[in-house]
Amino acid sequence: MQPEAEEAPAPAEKMQQILDAGNLADALTPEKLTEIGRDVVAMYRLDKSSMSEWLEKMQKAIDLAKLVKSSKDYPFVNASNIKYPLVASAALQFNARAYPAIVPSGDIVSVRVWGKDNSGAKAARGERVASYMSWQLATEMLEWESDTDKLLVQVPIVGDMFRKVWFDGERARSRLVAPGKFIVNANCQALSDVPRCTEELELYPYEVKEREESDRFAEIDYDDAPDDKQKSRQYIEQHARIDLDGDGYPEPYVVTVYVATEKVVRMVPDFRMDDVSFEMGQQMVNGPMGPEMQDVPTEVKKIRRRQYFVHYQLMPGMDGSFWGTGLGILLGDISEAVNSSFNMLIDAGHYASLGGGFIGSEFRLKGGAKNMRPGEWRQVPTNGGDIRSGVVPMTFPGPDQTLFAMLGMLIEAGKEISSTKDIMTGETQRAMTATATMALIEQ
Repeated sequence: MQPEAEEAPAPAEKMQQILDAGNLADALTPEKLTEIGRDVVAMYRLDKSSMSEWLEKMQKAIDLAKLVKSSKDYPFVNASNIKYPLVASAALQFNARAYPAIVPSGDIVSVRVWGKDNSGAKAARGERVASYMSWQLATEMLEWESDTDKLLVQVPIVGDMFRKVWFDGERARSRLVAPGKFIVNANCQALSDVPRCTEELELYPYEVKEREESDRFAEIDYDDAPDDKQKSRQYIEQHARIDLDGDGYPEPYVVTVYVATEKVVRMVPDFRMDDVSFEMGQQMVNGPMGPEMQDVPTEVKKIRRRQYFVHYQLMPGMDGSFWGTGLGILLGDISEAVNSSFNMLIDAGHYASLGGGFIGSEFRLKGGAKNMRPGEWRQVPTNGGDIRSGVVPMTFPGPDQTLFAMLGMLIEAGKEISSTKDIMTGETQRAMTATATMALIEQ
């Protein structure tokens, strides 16, 4: 007799088995883990390649804000190399205006009652929820306020920032993702609809060891040991959909991979049982009164993925892509033109103050720089007529007024784009009432 084939578990049972498995990196075969690790890294590199243009603009914006200077030897060695803080000023002004609105001195969270509330029960419950969440953000989540301060400086520069929010088993946690460390395909439209998103992680050896001891990471062999034993290692944490049970519908998972070797160290479901929707069908089951037809799940229809990342965007992208536009990108050309104009004016003044020219060969005077102290007179072995005929000074007109006017126009244009006007810096041209001042600030 042929042994009876084992009956395949029902869709709901399969989902529950996946949820109960813990870290799937300890349960899957090495061949399957190798395939998953290879695919995850390949998709990560594909998405990052699609972001290359935005990443380049973002890094340029950050360099402008940080006033990064490169070596300069034109028009002469040690020429003026001033960087005007136009982007940095715009970012600080944005932070100064947004921070008090987001992190007020009182309750951070406010509530609104929808629908009828004659007894006031909804409002009372809302106040309790708001009070608890305000305490949670300000006291329990120690990193939230400092990360918000950083966020409100960085988001106006680069245009897009992300914050990861999760519960670690003890308390709610949040972490601000550094610019350029969150990878999403540029052709996507919304974070809630993307098929995958990836966070780049730098973990120190002690952090990896802690995760291995708590069974959060599977233990793998690190064949590429660096000279610095405490140097961080690069991992990626990808939220992706993978058809692990072979039913044709990919389930959402969180997969953590060590990039250098493409080895999976963690793979857990990115959903709960109440996120799964099933197709229902009639099936004969054993009921209290014997066999009967009942509606039972026949296949997975939809699985909602959990959301851990919050997307902050200063301005939507001009081309409609996922990635937005920041002031560092908008003011990039203006900032560089301001820097060039500043340096040209200073170099022109430098030339005009130092002077220079030509000395004829018949004039018996050693060439080179002649440094003179104020009020000093020096004798030369020739008469005054020979000096006037043998020395031809070069004329340097000095800083150009047109260039100076254009510099002022560029700075004003940059302030107008970034909304950094006189009213925001405490400088007004005429007396204004308090009401008018507040109206301008609100505008």
